[in-house]
Amino acid sequence: GERSAAYASMILSLLKGERILQEDSSLVRQRNHPYVISNSGKQTRIQKLSDESFAGSSTAVIPIRSEILKYDQPCGPRGSQSILQDIKMADKHPDIGSILLIVDSPGGQVTGTDLLSDAIRDAEKPVVAYIEGMAASAAYWIISGADKIIASSDLDRIGSIGTMLMAQDLQPALEKLGVKFHEVYASLSTDKNNDFNQVLSGNYDAYRSNVLDVINNKFLSTIKANRSKLDETTLTGKVYFAREAIALGLIDEIGSLTEAIATATSLAEEKKIKSSNHQSLNPEPMKINISWK
Repeated sequence: GERSAAYASMILSLLKGERILQEDSSLVRQRNHPYVISNSGKQTRIQKLSDESFAGSSTAVIPIRSEILKYDQPCGPRGSQSILQDIKMADKHPDIGSILLIVDSPGGQVTGTDLLSDAIRDAEKPVVAYIEGMAASAAYWIISGADKIIASSDLDRIGSIGTMLMAQDLQPALEKLGVKFHEVYASLSTDKNNDFNQVLSGNYDAYRSNVLDVINNKFLSTIKANRSKLDETTLTGKVYFAREAIALGLIDEIGSLTEAIATATSLAEEKKIKSSNHQSLNPEPMKINISWK
């Protein structure tokens, strides 16, 4: 309840074009939580995604901010697992017409990223991704399957389509302090940790080919499948400003948050009309579907 009330004043001010002079600390803490914008006539309401019903034309707003991690962080971003559940909840809710992702992330952890990306691509409801600053690496992987990707500014940065590992070896420094390390493996565990131990020894080839290349191939194939007009020169890990990202097929346009919400609503209406036409043209199959449900 307090979360919805806190969001309400901020979102309504944004929709009206008003400037927010001071952000309440509760908004900062809750900035990664999803909510629903519902419009009924002239009234706009902000509700929790977990509410049972929404009035009129409703859009679920799901933030993807900061580093991408699999699990929720106590004082940080929601994990990809929680965002995945948000997507599924919004997609199956009968009162929600579309999903808007608010994105500002440099990327992060691979685990769970592919599943979240697939859920966005396969969602029945239209999905619009709105970038507020950056959509790089894992963050771009996640939103690549959205029906429309909109940047907020010429200076938004998009891309970094690639895979890497950063490893810090503190063992030499600790050994100088007198710390001793011992690793003991079972007799048959001859390959356990071998790739990573090779990395720590300065030999990167095995980890590159056995791990990074496998992940990267999945990453690239997903992007190519999701973005039909993609210029494949973007698949080397470079980051682009929004205007160039449009020309290269990474995103679709630049616009405001209000325009992104309107786009999501418009796509939902188009889908509703197509569905209605399909029902009128195919009455018997629909009758079967209704009976089956």
